[in-house]
Amino acid sequence: MNTKAKSPSYKAALLSGFVFPGIGYLSLKMYSRAALIIIPALVCFVGLVELSVVKSQILMDRLLAGKVAPDIISMLEELKHISELSAGWQDYAGYGFMFLWAISVFDAFRIAKK
Repeated sequence: MNTKAKSPSYKAALLSGFVFPGIGYLSLKMYSRAALIIIPALVCFVGLVELSVVKSQILMDRLLAGKVAPDIISMLEELKHISELSAGWQDYAGYGFMFLWAISVFDAFRIAKK
């Protein structure tokens, strides 16, 4: 059995990878690093949720107004058009979230190898 794989740093990498970016730092008691990753990741996550809610609300409004037929094909076509609408910084929130996630996992593995 590999004891190195069970070290707290590897568990931190798994927490950051599977739960939320930066959560693994909390298990290592690295609170400042955790805050540096978790806070921007939360902002990006909220942006993603907000973007999803806004675009689904636009689709629902168009469905209720009768501008879109209530079938899957028509709704998917309309979602393509809605996805082309710019929502500001939220359009890039997914990239930021993925970037922060990668940084937190990579850094936790880097710490584990030390």
